[in-house]
Amino acid sequence: MLAGVLLHILLSAVSPPRDAGLWLLERSERQPAEGALLEALRIYTRDLDVPISIRRIPAGIADEESKSEFALRHCVSEANLVLWWKADNSSLRVLYCANKQEEDLPVSATDELPVTVQTLALKVRGLLVEAMAAEKIARSRKVAPPTNLGSTLPLSPSKAPDTVVAAKALSLPPPARLAKIDRGVEAGAAYTLGTTTATEGFRQGLSLRLGVVFSSWPAALEVNGMILSRVTRAAAQNTISVRDVPFAISLSPRLERGKWLFSAGLRAGIHFLTTEAKSWDGRPGASQNLSFGLGTVEQIRYAIWQQYCLHLAFSNEALFPKQRFTLDHQEALQIGRLQWNLSLGAVVRL
Repeated sequence: MLAGVLLHILLSAVSPPRDAGLWLLERSERQPAEGALLEALRIYTRDLDVPISIRRIPAGIADEESKSEFALRHCVSEANLVLWWKADNSSLRVLYCANKQEEDLPVSATDELPVTVQTLALKVRGLLVEAMAAEKIARSRKVAPPTNLGSTLPLSPSKAPDTVVAAKALSLPPPARLAKIDRGVEAGAAYTLGTTTATEGFRQGLSLRLGVVFSSWPAALEVNGMILSRVTRAAAQNTISVRDVPFAISLSPRLERGKWLFSAGLRAGIHFLTTEAKSWDGRPGASQNLSFGLGTVEQIRYAIWQQYCLHLAFSNEALFPKQRFTLDHQEALQIGRLQWNLSLGAVVRL
């Protein structure tokens, strides 16, 4: 997301100014609400072909009057809108460059951040369409010659453009159908407890995940890696230990209900098995093996604050081939055909 923002700033710096545009003024340190609003505005105004420019508010500008004066400097066209959050995030301030008037778009204290920014983005879209239509009408009145087709009453040149603009505004597709880009990226870490059908006890370790959430349909594509503790066996003064480091990719449809999220999907992975052994007479040995896994993953999440969630996941896999490890030509340890892992941790949407 950060790379996309930097690229947009560079492109806007070298591109000539357009007739209509949005200026988003941000504080010296970007707040979660500002980043979420920028993403929502890009989704809901992409069909209007309107550039969105970002400008940092200097640290010395703190009160609302000074911010208004700073915002006025960005009115390069009557169809421009300049937006910035109030200090307490209670509302979004809008400056209409056409008449230099300001308006507050209030924020509901009961809505979550994703709902709030989507509502604000839709309101800003409506205001921008009105501003673009008003400027187009004003231009047509300045350049269009009077039209008289022989009737006794002259036709006002402002009527035809007025009707055309209204028809174009009504023919715009609904914003929900335009949101076909990814909503965002998720990252998480969790404590993991695992076992297989052939080992005694449990293995514990760390699980890391990175996922991409789609908006065209409710699902996520995730990459998951684990670092688990070794499984060790000792018999007749011989010892052998195996460490399993799995990496997997999963595709999971999702269901959201308020602060709760439920998902279940398919999981496919590869297991890197590192084996170390030592015989009774001190001879060491080591080997590396691969196994492939196929199974399912189920997840439950609860949003605790903005984009931060508690995360509980359960996965089960069937491993191919079944790994057996020998010492002095005798079977000393094997990894079972089935494997289960339970993870508890946190996930954040970036």
